[in-house]
Amino acid sequence: MDLKQIAEKPQLLKLQLDSESIIEKYGEPIEFYMYDRQSIPTYVKISTVEDNTEELINIVKDMAMTNDGKQMLSEDDTLPLDIMLAMIEKVVAQLGKSASQTLSI
Repeated sequence: MDLKQIAEKPQLLKLQLDSESIIEKYGEPIEFYMYDRQSIPTYVKISTVEDNTEELINIVKDMAMTNDGKQMLSEDDTLPLDIMLAMIEKVVAQLGKSASQTLSI
């Protein structure tokens, strides 16, 4: 099989923070997008974060996209703690799904 046959351009996925507590507090689900495939350096960065919470937050913020694929948050943007924790959980879960699709060797 030619390598090009399995290469695909990343597609935007719509993710929702829709826990009961978030909907109760904010009145509706919070939406953001991320690409379904990430670069190997991104996976390596996340896997080596260890106890550096600030670095993990910055990585997740970098992955949050608008529906047209532009970065949603600037480095100066600060999210409420409950939203940031929910985003981290959602992004990590999605990365796990993506890794199993793209890293099975």
